[in-house]
Amino acid sequence: MPVRRLNWPATSRQPDAVRLPDVQYIPAVVLLAVGLVVLVLVLLKTGKAARKFAVTRGHVNAEVGAATGMLKARKAALRIAVRDRFRRAEIDKSTEA
Repeated sequence: MPVRRLNWPATSRQPDAVRLPDVQYIPAVVLLAVGLVVLVLVLLKTGKAARKFAVTRGHVNAEVGAATGMLKARKAALRIAVRDRFRRAEIDKSTEA
């Protein structure tokens, strides 16, 4: 077995040129930025559609509420008319004798 000689004192040699790692993350960062821009645009369009939907829903609720109110009023008027008719019939029966 050959004997290895140790350099004493120990020194380390610096490389002649420092090599930077490849910048493979740049396409990922660009893709992330494009994705975020697309996401913001989609959210803005969705928000606009949601606001339009809310306005339309308010109009529909008001229209249905008005129609329901009219229906309730007609129902109440019909109930009163039927009650008066039965009372008039009862009065007519009692005055016949």
